[in-house]
Amino acid sequence: MYFLGRASIASIVSSSLVGAWTQDVLCEIVEDIAFLVPGVNNSGINVSSAKECCNACRKSGLDAWTFDPRKEHHNCVLMQNTLLGDRTLRTEHKAGVFSGFNGMCNAHSGMQVCVVGNRSVCCDGAGATIGLGRCYDPTKGSCCQNDLEGILCPATASCCTYHGECFQPVCCSTTMPFCVNTTKTGAPSSPQCSGKAPDPVPPSEPFPLKFHTWMVTSVVSGGPSEPSGHLTYNFGQLVTYSFNYDEKKAVQEQWSCRTHQQNLLHPTTEVPGDFCHYTTKGGNYSHRMNTTGGRGKCIESVLQGELPGLFFPSDFQEHFVFVGVDHVNQKMCNHWTWKGVAPGVDVDFWSSTDEQFPCEISQHRRLGNGIWDITTWAFDGFSKIIPPAKAIECKELACDSQPSNLRSSVSHVSGAMSPNSLFYLDLTCPSHTFKRPASSDSLIVV
Repeated sequence: MYFLGRASIASIVSSSLVGAWTQDVLCEIVEDIAFLVPGVNNSGINVSSAKECCNACRKSGLDAWTFDPRKEHHNCVLMQNTLLGDRTLRTEHKAGVFSGFNGMCNAHSGMQVCVVGNRSVCCDGAGATIGLGRCYDPTKGSCCQNDLEGILCPATASCCTYHGECFQPVCCSTTMPFCVNTTKTGAPSSPQCSGKAPDPVPPSEPFPLKFHTWMVTSVVSGGPSEPSGHLTYNFGQLVTYSFNYDEKKAVQEQWSCRTHQQNLLHPTTEVPGDFCHYTTKGGNYSHRMNTTGGRGKCIESVLQGELPGLFFPSDFQEHFVFVGVDHVNQKMCNHWTWKGVAPGVDVDFWSSTDEQFPCEISQHRRLGNGIWDITTWAFDGFSKIIPPAKAIECKELACDSQPSNLRSSVSHVSGAMSPNSLFYLDLTCPSHTFKRPASSDSLIVV
């Protein structure tokens, strides 16, 4: 844009900076570059050297100066940078002159004024500071900026900011290198530096809108006479869940099914499974009470009410405390705990470190008089992709379908948990009318 002449030939250091000259900006001089403000006829004064011109500009509180030693009169021109519009400070090549300025710049003016010494880049808060940026040396530091403002960081520091929010950025040193700029729920917060990396946060939506997994629900109960407890319930099943919204028809559709059900503690009569289908206009629940090959009676009931949801309480991320990383159900999983979810109830939650899919959920209840139980939901092979063959198999469980190749499995057990249990995750479709429980009554509902 503009020709930059020979390199800076001098730096004049002063301990008394006034006006617009900031404490950390030296009075550097550049040769063969003249500063000017278009449309303004700046008056000049007579001085004997570039150093005197620089000091005069600083004492007057103005922004830039140009000294032309060939002029007999008014050889030192002092300028004020408006930082806005057409009267923003500019530069032009002019042999034999010496110039300098206070280092303030506008990164979006289209004019390169950061030409003095090695301060060749403008840090201007992405333009939001309206020209109150500062020139800096990119070999000795960096610009830490957001949509609000920019600050200069030493070369050894890193930038901590949050774009789009009115928070002042900060520079993080090597001893406090980690940037914390959100709350546990991911909401923007005032940036600050930390000596340790922020703990992982539970995913805001632990369960995707579609998934397929093998799930084992188990309960261990104990008391004063049995402090180690014993296994009282152990039930496995393939769970398939799909939630879809058709924008053209403005219709929500949700279905879930359970197949390959196995009472791992006490194997009983074989059944293929059950299927729950919901739409915004209602739905139905089908349970084939046959043995093998799709023969036998199919029980069906009408479902009413709103679509069931799979959810955690809205503030659950704030309550969970990170424990560490564990190997759970063939996955490396982040582990969080929530003490006191309800009186006498603690919950632990594991989510895979890569896809952030649920690995396991455990609920510990203290029921009084030393009696306790621990309910665990373990997910193995969790995937957000539903195999096409499994989708067909699930829909063939509906009573109006013609099942072709249903594979048998072990008996379905409907009531895995006590009605007072905080969790209710056996994915049983309601028999008649669905009613969403309050979040204080249930942490997860399907």
